[in-house]
Amino acid sequence: VISVFHVLWIASINNTSLHHHSHWKIFNSNLLNQIYNVLVSAVSTANVQQWRHNHFIHHKYTNDSPVNGKCKDNVSVFKFGDDGKMENYWTFCFRLALASTLNCWRHLVLESWRPKSVHLPRWIDFKTIQREYFATIIFDLSILAINFWYGLWYIVVVSFVGQFLTWSWHYGDHYGSEQYRGDTTRDSVSIYSRWYNFLTFRNGYHQEHHHSPGVHWTKFHEITPLLPE
Repeated sequence: VISVFHVLWIASINNTSLHHHSHWKIFNSNLLNQIYNVLVSAVSTANVQQWRHNHFIHHKYTNDSPVNGKCKDNVSVFKFGDDGKMENYWTFCFRLALASTLNCWRHLVLESWRPKSVHLPRWIDFKTIQREYFATIIFDLSILAINFWYGLWYIVVVSFVGQFLTWSWHYGDHYGSEQYRGDTTRDSVSIYSRWYNFLTFRNGYHQEHHHSPGVHWTKFHEITPLLPE
């Protein structure tokens, strides 16, 4: 039961709290926002700054196809596809789930002592991203200290499955609309279920969000009339 809760927790935090906080500050206080960044990074096994960076690029180059073997959108479903087609769902989710799960540990081993090797935009401070990575590591180590075997299960299985569901969500967010890439009125998938949007803070208004990413999530419904049916 705890494992299922943790899996759903990781996936929902990644796709609601972490996503919304990437676009809009939760608090007026910068200190409270930094504390929130640390907490969300720890419990979602995803670094807020790195996630925000990749997400903004995704908005700009939504699922672009490789040019000379490279995609501008780091999480494009076409990045490793064959012959210009979408990458297989299973390999896409597995690959990114594994990378997301191991990211904080890779940072600790390879990058924490050499900030010049980390290529980040100017608006991200290295100490900030380092603090968020270490928050995840401390959270994992705390679970290991409380219950070693569950901690091992949490790191190896639960975190991975939670991330797999996160990337599954991302894969489906544009599934069937890839032919409309570049048209922000038709390049995404929206879900208008009342319960779904209640539980995910209107995250189902995905097309609306891609069309007007600066509009706050409480006003997504105001964008719907501007879109084709």
